[in-house]
Formats: sequence, C-alpha cells, structure tokens
Amino acid sequence: MNLPILGRHSTKLFVFFNCLFITFGIIVIAFGMKLPTKLFRYKRILQATIPPIFPTATFSGSLSILATCIGILGILNERNMIMYLHLCTLTIVMITEIGIASSSKLMKDQFFTEAHRSLNMSVQNILDKSLLSNGI
Repeated sequence: MNLPILGRHSTKLFVFFNCLFITFGIIVIAFGMKLPTKLFRYKRILQATIPPIFPTATFSGSLSILATCIGILGILNERNMIMYLHLCTLTIVMITEIGIASSSKLMKDQFFTEAHRSLNMSVQNILDKSLLSNGI
C-alpha cells in the first residue's frame, strides 16, 4: 500500500506510530488495573467505592491495542477495508479519551467526595463503638 502523502517510508512510519499506540495502550491498561488494586487495600475505609475512570481506562486501552493491531494487519495485507476499520476504531478511542480528559477536568471528582463521606462514616462508627464499650 502506497500512501502518496508520506512517500516511500509511509509503511514504516505507519507501523512505528501504531507500535507507539500499542505502548500507550499497555500503559493505560496498566494504570487502569494497578491503581484499583492499591485502593482495595483501604477497602474497609472506602467501603469498596471504585472510581469509574479505571474500568473506562482499561476498556479504552484494550480498544486502542485492538485498533492498532488491526491497522498493522491492514497495512501488511494491503487491504483498504481493514484500514478503514482501523481509522474508525482509532477515532472511537480518541473521542473516548478526549471525553474522559474533558470530563475529569470540568467535573468535580465524585470519588473523593464519596471516599471522604465513607471515611467520616467509618470514623464515626469506630467512635460510637468505643463510646458504647466505655459506657458513655
């Protein structure tokens, strides 16, 4: 497949940028899976509140890796239909990630509000139990 815009090195550039997308997708999946496991250490305090950004990031990273693999297969097999599928899936991933970034910047973080409320309830329960056990 010859892309006239980039010239004769277009295939190598395309594969290189798709490999970068795969790397970024793996990083996004790693963050999406590693951070919730750290939060589960504080399960009693947080009462199993999980921010919705982690499953969304994991899905977005997985879809990004799938899209780049489709793109690499499309360029190696020289099939235009696979390339169109690649462009559509990368567009969906990009719109999803831009939406995540915009909403996280514009909206108040509901996770920390929920975590703060949960922490206050846990502390209040501990205080109530200690006051009841002391007979006060």
